[in-house]
Amino acid sequence: MASLALHAPARKALDVLPEVTAVDLFAGIVADDRPATEPGAVLDVVELCGHLPLAIRIAAARLRTRPAWTVAHLADRLRQAGRALAELSAGDRSVAAALAAVSPFEAERLLESLVDDHLLQQPVTGRFRFHDLVRQHAQTTAQTEEPEPGRRAALRRLIGFHLHTGHRGSRLLDQQHPPIEVGEPPEGCVPAPLPDDGAAMTWFDVNHECVLAARQAAEDAGWDTCVWQLAWTLDNFHYRRGHLQANITSWLAGLAAAERLEDLAVQARAHRRLGLVYGPFGQASEALHHLNRSLTLAKEIRDTLGQAGVHFVLALHWTHEKDDERALGHAMSALELYRTLEDGKWEARAYSLIGACLSRLGRHEEARGHAESGLALCREREDVYGEADALDSLATIAAETGRYGEALGQSHQALTLWRHLDNTYRQAGTLAAMGDAHHALGHPGQAREAWQQSIDLYRARGLHPAADEVEKRAANSGCARASAPPPPGPPT
Repeated sequence: MASLALHAPARKALDVLPEVTAVDLFAGIVADDRPATEPGAVLDVVELCGHLPLAIRIAAARLRTRPAWTVAHLADRLRQAGRALAELSAGDRSVAAALAAVSPFEAERLLESLVDDHLLQQPVTGRFRFHDLVRQHAQTTAQTEEPEPGRRAALRRLIGFHLHTGHRGSRLLDQQHPPIEVGEPPEGCVPAPLPDDGAAMTWFDVNHECVLAARQAAEDAGWDTCVWQLAWTLDNFHYRRGHLQANITSWLAGLAAAERLEDLAVQARAHRRLGLVYGPFGQASEALHHLNRSLTLAKEIRDTLGQAGVHFVLALHWTHEKDDERALGHAMSALELYRTLEDGKWEARAYSLIGACLSRLGRHEEARGHAESGLALCREREDVYGEADALDSLATIAAETGRYGEALGQSHQALTLWRHLDNTYRQAGTLAAMGDAHHALGHPGQAREAWQQSIDLYRARGLHPAADEVEKRAANSGCARASAPPPPGPPT
């Protein structure tokens, strides 16, 4: 009877059943009066089965072949911790999951077979997810039945997949940064192929939560090197998308891992990244604490490139704090250090940053010269990110001197490049500046539209201080000064 119930010909792909349908399915398979006399226990059973069709069929078939059992007894058995699905095994169709070193084709075949059995859900093509009940059982089964070496090897493959795929993706997003060494993938792990930066952004968008979970799994396993490497891997994507809170969480974990490893270079990098992302949240004291600590460590280990990066971010910090003299000083220090290293990539971006600082100090001609030098160098090196950043700086300088039409044109060019880079965070800043320019030119409708787009992008990423500032400008039609550009891009 159980076999007939489980292998009924009409195998329609079902998701979680509504309660009434689940109860009817259960009662129909049991085919006696017990469900009718114990309606409360029936509700308990279908709830414990997670309203999954296969689980309900197995539970009902088990009760049907055991006339001495009550529905309440079945519910009690299902309720026992860790046994909900262990109680619902049907020969070789026992509900279990384990990570295996198989080909992508074989993995997809196995996953599709689990979908056929209603043990996985497929919300969109190519993506699968557990029902909570199945996930709980899979975890319990793996812990109790899989040998420890096999579990650790599977976890290594899982974390290795996200680390190595993410590392390649991060390099595609910004080759300005010197790469980190992540070694070879674990045996049996085949990272996803990512042909270009567009594919990298798509992969990160789809797998963001999975990479975060991999970092947490590495932390739980005590694999500290993987923890900070995954934080590094996520950094460029987080910055482009404006996921700054997630970046803070990742780098705090990375910093703790680096401290356990006693790796001063990684500690300096983690403090630097934290100093960069705390600022937009209005947490100036936290930002300054991390930046000062990063500078101290970079000097201690004689990391000139790291020192230059800290000065770069300190210039951004003091820009947020509206202390343009200090900002200029740090920007000049960054430029000098980049020059000693003959690092033309960051020297070009430092020029743009200096131009923005000089403009806010009223030194507009000097500012324009520096920003134009930065733009030329970035175009020469085909640094699209730096080119967009330099255009933002030139737009700010033009607006500061009342040339709003010129400012609007340069902002349009910058916005096109930010969209090409799929950098929603920087799009928000450029749109805010465009709103300012439209307002100054007497285009109230276009100003409101640009401001609102900026506000929406900031709000969607939890950057409420930035959104609040733009909202104030939108509400106050007397504001004609262009906004300061957003951070010119994360330094090394």
